[in-house]
Amino acid sequence: MDKTQYEKLLAEIGGGGKLTGLECHESQLQAENDVTATIEREFGMLLLFGDALKQFYVDTIREFSSKLSPINSQMTMVCFHWHVVSCTRYQAAFDLWKKGYYFEAATLSRTLWETALTLAGLKKGIVTIEVMFGGKIEDGIKKSADEIISLIKKADSAIQSDLIWKNQELSADARSAVNLLQQMMNQATHKSNLAIASNLSKQLKGENIPIFTRFDPQLVGMSWNILQCSMWPLITTMAYLEQLRPHDKHMWNNRYEKLLAVFDETNKSSSIEIARGFREVVQTVFVR
Repeated sequence: MDKTQYEKLLAEIGGGGKLTGLECHESQLQAENDVTATIEREFGMLLLFGDALKQFYVDTIREFSSKLSPINSQMTMVCFHWHVVSCTRYQAAFDLWKKGYYFEAATLSRTLWETALTLAGLKKGIVTIEVMFGGKIEDGIKKSADEIISLIKKADSAIQSDLIWKNQELSADARSAVNLLQQMMNQATHKSNLAIASNLSKQLKGENIPIFTRFDPQLVGMSWNILQCSMWPLITTMAYLEQLRPHDKHMWNNRYEKLLAVFDETNKSSSIEIARGFREVVQTVFVR
């Protein structure tokens, strides 16, 4: 099959027309724009918070990168690079959220939460950097993919056990908030169970099931709480990068303190159980 035949085949799959998939593309863009416009009208402060956080995160990466040097500790370098990839992941999650891809944003939020836990586990000495990447490399000994995955899973389990489930300083309500967060993120990820449940609920109520994104105030709130409960601990771990932080009088520190204050105020005044519980989680697990 030559290029011309291949293009013709794809055009036929796309339903014909001069531009393959144009109708779908335009409908998708319109749906996304409608969702963003409605979120801005109904939940404008959340959109503003998300944009402010995105700009702060990008500015932080730029500022911290200027301090990188060969004398930085391995912990500092690894934590910094975890924040670099988390910055782009947050941008993607926030962009999905504001366009109406609520469950997809929740799926990405899961990795932000897991990264925050990993950084706290490293900071508190629960695991080592080597273990988090599959264990120490020994000359002449090659680990299988299964062995590496097993080591990483054990490390993740040890982190959660020590920081959350066996942490006597955490109240039952705080552990319940973490459990609820992880359940929602897992259900959004595995087999799209959360989205399936949402669609089935709509069907039982006689509502239309959208093919493209649609504004749903309940899902806006749910996915936003998942995202910001994942980001608050992660942003808190920036304090671990002492070697890269600017001097005390630098404006970055003022912005950072204000961001943490906004996170705290948002969760303190929230009517959502998971959000209120995370105030204690952040202070006990990620600050102390």
